[in-house]
Amino acid sequence: MHILVTIFTATEYIDVWFVKSDMSLLLNNLKITMLATMSVIKVTTFLCWQKYWISIIEYVTKADLNQRMTSDKKKLELLSRFTKYCRKITYLYWSLMYTTVIIVMVQPIFKYVSSETYRLNVKNGTDTYLQVVSSWVPWDKNNVVGYLAASVYQSYAAIYGG
Repeated sequence: MHILVTIFTATEYIDVWFVKSDMSLLLNNLKITMLATMSVIKVTTFLCWQKYWISIIEYVTKADLNQRMTSDKKKLELLSRFTKYCRKITYLYWSLMYTTVIIVMVQPIFKYVSSETYRLNVKNGTDTYLQVVSSWVPWDKNNVVGYLAASVYQSYAAIYGG
């Protein structure tokens, strides 16, 4: 799966090459492509150094369990508050991440539904469908079937890349 997301990110670079004459589209694509590149780098380095990360996680888990083996009520209360705080931060992070993915995926639909001018421009060929995440695909993404196929592919990559 990681390789597929890496390949998808490469297709974003290919698309940047094809849209280089439109500065607005180029800057928008580069913004998303750089974000995807950083995500791929983070995942790749995590996988390459996985044994070190596992040892760090195991150490922190052991240290946490040792700290919890106490009868000191102040220490237990502090650990309880800290655990609740960390859970809140984690839940907020995941909420932000998935909200971002949902917004990225729904944005093209929202624009199509909310703008009559955009719909007319797409129908008469003066505008193209807004991509979920602009990437190169080996088929025409300017017709409905190709657009839907590209959107499913791009949405999957957005969800997986998170």
